[in-house]
Amino acid sequence: MEAKTLTKADLQQLQDYNKKIYPDKVIPAKDYLEFWFNRNERALDQCLILREEDGSVHGQVLASEMSYYYKQERTDTVWLFDLIVDEDLRKTGWGVDVLLACMDKHPRSCSTGSGPTALPIHLKMGNKMLGEIRKYVGIVNPLSMFISLFRTNIKAEKFPSSVTVNGKTFRELSREEMPALTKPYNDNLLEIARNREFLQWRYFNDLHPYAFYKDEQSDDFFVVRTTIQKHMTVMLLVDYRCDMSDAKAFENIYLAAKKVMSKLHIGMLIAGSSLKVVDDVLESHGCKSIGRPRPVIGFVKVKDRKADVEARTFLLTTFADSDGETNWV
Repeated sequence: MEAKTLTKADLQQLQDYNKKIYPDKVIPAKDYLEFWFNRNERALDQCLILREEDGSVHGQVLASEMSYYYKQERTDTVWLFDLIVDEDLRKTGWGVDVLLACMDKHPRSCSTGSGPTALPIHLKMGNKMLGEIRKYVGIVNPLSMFISLFRTNIKAEKFPSSVTVNGKTFRELSREEMPALTKPYNDNLLEIARNREFLQWRYFNDLHPYAFYKDEQSDDFFVVRTTIQKHMTVMLLVDYRCDMSDAKAFENIYLAAKKVMSKLHIGMLIAGSSLKVVDDVLESHGCKSIGRPRPVIGFVKVKDRKADVEARTFLLTTFADSDGETNWV
């Protein structure tokens, strides 16, 4: 048994392993894995598997390239996700061995969603708490709630081409129109970066139909798609970027997303937040935080910003980072 870098020769065994460990996942393992591995030629090399001599896979940790801005510097690293080993191996230390191998390979990695049992282990191994992502749910258009029942997901071409709020027009862009985005929106935050390569891969694929809206007068943007929750078609605010020192900037994004929903006759919104300013805007419009917040951790020196981490004034990340949202159908 060894922890090794993933190669093309391992893909069929990895697909079989994911079918076994995630039997209830609606998205087929092949489609889910291809989404991550088709990003670029380096995608496979970011991941590790626990492999037996016969080629069978008994554990994994997947990774996807990411960058973040902090203290006027950009760091290129990865998000880690889907760290798991066979249950009968968990008491033997193989899970820790895989994690240690991954730390050697990606010494500046970040991850999100660690459970209550795993989180203390990650923190003892040197990860720092960077913040939490809260899941907010709100009834945005009450009159559309009944219409939203038993509908299907809405195709990207059905979304409005533009919406205008408070004098700002957000226009839906194509893959070829994705902005370059070479600098952060917020110098005082740890901000997960966006760039053209990420946007083109993340929002123009066969996994889900996304709609990308950008302000015509600035680089502010947001991304939405629909998902089915308890037989109801709801809207996901998947991603967004703006100047977070001004609550009105995010409120314009919220109101623009609401207008998209109105045009599509969708009643309920689900959004993610890692910042108090976003919390405040969502809550002022009646949205409620539900479920357990997802911790975000990473090998980042944040001792001088610990109070900001606790106050939710430090980290800008969204559902689009890591893997959580991709599993919703």
